Amino acid sequence: MRVKFGVFITVLIALSLLSFIIDPDTLKQTMSSMSSKNDVGKMGGEKISYREFEEKADYFTKIQQTIFGKTSNSEEDQDQINDMAWNSFLEKDVYLPAIEKAGVRVCEDEVVSLTQGDNISPVIAQDPIFRDNSGSFSHDRLVQFIQAANNEPNGAYANYWDYIENSIKNEQMFEKYSSLLTKSSVLNKVELARAIAENNVTSDVDFVMVPYTYAGDSTVNVTSDEIRSYYEAHKKNFKQKASRDIAYAVFDIVPSSDDVNKVRDEAEPVYEEFKTASNMKQFLAKNSDTPLSDYYFKKGELAAQYPILDSIAFSKSGDGISPLFKKDNNFVAGRVLSYKELPDSVFVRHILLQGANEAKADSILNAVRNGADFAALAAKYSADQNTQVAQRGDLGWLTQRYNIPGFDTVFVMQPGAPAIVKSQYGTHVVVVKQRTPLIHKAKIAVLTKTIPVGKTTYQDIYSNANELVSSAKGKLDSLQAAAKAQGVELIPADKLAEGSRQIGSYQGVREISRWAFDAKVGDVSQVITAGDHFFVVGLTGIHKEGYTPVEELAQNIKMELVAEKSAAKKNSEIAEKVKGMTTLDQIAAALGTSVSHKDGISFGSFNAEQLDQKFIGALSVADTNVVTGPVQGQVGSYIFTVTGRNTGSYFTETDAKNRNAQIDQRELGALTKIFQDNAKVVDNRARFF
Repeated sequence: MRVKFGVFITVLIALSLLSFIIDPDTLKQTMSSMSSKNDVGKMGGEKISYREFEEKADYFTKIQQTIFGKTSNSEEDQDQINDMAWNSFLEKDVYLPAIEKAGVRVCEDEVVSLTQGDNISPVIAQDPIFRDNSGSFSHDRLVQFIQAANNEPNGAYANYWDYIENSIKNEQMFEKYSSLLTKSSVLNKVELARAIAENNVTSDVDFVMVPYTYAGDSTVNVTSDEIRSYYEAHKKNFKQKASRDIAYAVFDIVPSSDDVNKVRDEAEPVYEEFKTASNMKQFLAKNSDTPLSDYYFKKGELAAQYPILDSIAFSKSGDGISPLFKKDNNFVAGRVLSYKELPDSVFVRHILLQGANEAKADSILNAVRNGADFAALAAKYSADQNTQVAQRGDLGWLTQRYNIPGFDTVFVMQPGAPAIVKSQYGTHVVVVKQRTPLIHKAKIAVLTKTIPVGKTTYQDIYSNANELVSSAKGKLDSLQAAAKAQGVELIPADKLAEGSRQIGSYQGVREISRWAFDAKVGDVSQVITAGDHFFVVGLTGIHKEGYTPVEELAQNIKMELVAEKSAAKKNSEIAEKVKGMTTLDQIAAALGTSVSHKDGISFGSFNAEQLDQKFIGALSVADTNVVTGPVQGQVGSYIFTVTGRNTGSYFTETDAKNRNAQIDQRELGALTKIFQDNAKVVDNRARFF
């Protein structure tokens, strides 16, 4: 034990001695840097520890449970919660301090007005908790919730109300700050006049264009110094986030032929019973992986998923029973149970009766039958008081898939004939106002037997993947050789982001990303399980956060510079070739092309005519009736004559101000990134979640 723990004890004693001679703050900073790998992020120089983040995530988990009543979360739910937790740190430590620095404040009276006054915030108005059965905001629901928040023993409602108030206050801060910036953006008279002129002054032009070719030109050379200079001049465009390059082999976990045959043997006797079963609902509940559905299909609706079932349901011959067939990893059979003439959709009106009012259902039904005003009855008796409809009581168009549980009978009701329907919401007096044409439809029982991957199959597939790992011996070159020998394809995937869940068409592969960001170039993973696949991964490259190295970009930069130099050379050759010529016809003939014409080109209409931007800029300032060029454009060289210039008035001051407002909105959209860049935000969540 002395041998095993000797190093540990030595370090411990050394740290103890250092604590006597080193300033405590210095020692704290040292220990903090040693534990930084446990930090979820960093904002404004302040670290967010894993513990802090978990506490915040737990807070939002409780909020979600209050909203949706869930006791457990899916992976998607948890990701949403983590995003909410992260954004709350951003708001507290990054956004709000910057906004408060500008002098923006929200007082308590504002919060009260937005939460309980006449100026209800959209945060509350759009919250499902405060909506009635019709989906409209209910002030009564809001009052009931606030009262419950003061008395609820678990504190969940109070916790949620605190979250709402905080959200409203933050939203108001952002709204004020955005308004401050927008109102500060003024289009002065000079800018206004220029914007109007750039759009209202148009040019008519005749021109000759010679396109550039991108064939290699051996006379054009680009030096490494030129590549370096271009890189430095455009370096801001080469920012990159940390990423990894990998090569991976994938082994699909799918049933073997033995697995298929085993399930077929089990399914065949069940299928024989299925053909004659009298209580289909009970039979499928006991024997099928798909329960009985009351849905009625029209011709063609099943064709994409089960063409066989669509065929047997709507063919004129046969007994309406399909053979047992294999579809993906299932054995499937279908049997037509009944046919009906049904509409695709019906427009329904209802009067929802709840509590003591349910006893009035028969009286209201008779009143409707005798011609009473349905809207008036709905306004007086219905618990659904949605006013955002054409007439009180309107539910709108319902379909079999977009329907209210218990309302299935509306599809067989005659228009104008009221009936009583029960649902989870209470008792409804219902009338079908309108329906689409009746269509011949079939109710089909579907028997499905899933083919699972057998234990032996699973082990065999894993063994194949593990054999590749063993042959690789942890080295990339050995992995490549072993994959080739075993006939396994290694698929490259470049620039894999930290925390990425998708590689190619494969979803849910975050474990591969985690491995890649902990590995070194040339490393090979163990077998990684993700969904219905085994992966073996090799790390082929590392890209650190910052700027892409010039070496990685050199070839692309060289191509860019060659194109520029080739264009300049071509432009000079054209200038020499047409030297002394005074008409576009002469020039076109000499260059082997023709003269083109465009009308109404304005400087402000970049790309509106799908013309070269450099060409538009040049012709906008050229003299009229003068041969100008050649101008080196982006896709070719231009020689042109402006034949006319006109001043219109269709682009007004209002248009200019509206365009400026649109620009302001785009700039506001960039605010959060600017705030984060200034606060040097570091997001390490992908390492943990």
